[in-house]
Amino acid sequence: MFCLFSRILKDWKTIRTEVINLTKKGKLDDAIAITTGKGLKHINIINSGADGKTGLNYLMNYANDKAEEFQNIAKSREKRALIEIIIILVSAIILTFFIILLLRQSLKTARRVTKKRRTFKTFPKPC
Repeated sequence: MFCLFSRILKDWKTIRTEVINLTKKGKLDDAIAITTGKGLKHINIINSGADGKTGLNYLMNYANDKAEEFQNIAKSREKRALIEIIIILVSAIILTFFIILLLRQSLKTARRVTKKRRTFKTFPKPC
């Protein structure tokens, strides 16, 4: 499809070059005849394509469809990434909460043990 369109554009370039050369030589009537004749036919082929699938309009629609598809995929991935970030943050907060509870429990236990040890040291020493 793209190769065919490229060939059509190259063919148009030769017509364009011929018109430019005729204009430079002062043969305006010949240049106008080419422009309104085979030049116009070729421009129509460029715009709509000989088979309806090679023209500039088709390529522009194709490019627009691909751009829209890319944009939809990007938006979808953005939403998914946002959800994943939220899940990670909530998980981190919950994990932090449990770590705080465990540390608090460990500190309470350590204080109880230390308190018990202090009570043993307060007994009078035997003679």
